[in-house]
Amino acid sequence: LATVVDELTLGISEVVRGKDLFDSIPFQLAIIDELGAKPFKYRHVPVLCNSDGSKLSKRDGSQGIERLQREGMTASMLIGFLGSSLKLVPVGTDLSALELLQELRNQPEKIMQVLK
Repeated sequence: LATVVDELTLGISEVVRGKDLFDSIPFQLAIIDELGAKPFKYRHVPVLCNSDGSKLSKRDGSQGIERLQREGMTASMLIGFLGSSLKLVPVGTDLSALELLQELRNQPEKIMQVLK
């Protein structure tokens, strides 16, 4: 309820969330309908997981980018990791944000597959 009300209050019309939240859509759409509002456009992306396959989460002790930097991951390695998680580039690719943007522009069909 709080998420829907926040998004409606903020005027949000498109929502991108992790695939782990996909099952909550019917409930959120029911709330939106009851409030007489226009439904959002939803897209769901793969959830980033650690080496044991569990979802990265602060509540479970995941430390985020700072830890990766301490372990030697550069910005271009991180951007490559994100690009490979979307299957835009091979695993282990290093690239700049500009290069990832170019991949996104060159492969819109792959993005739509990921967001389904």
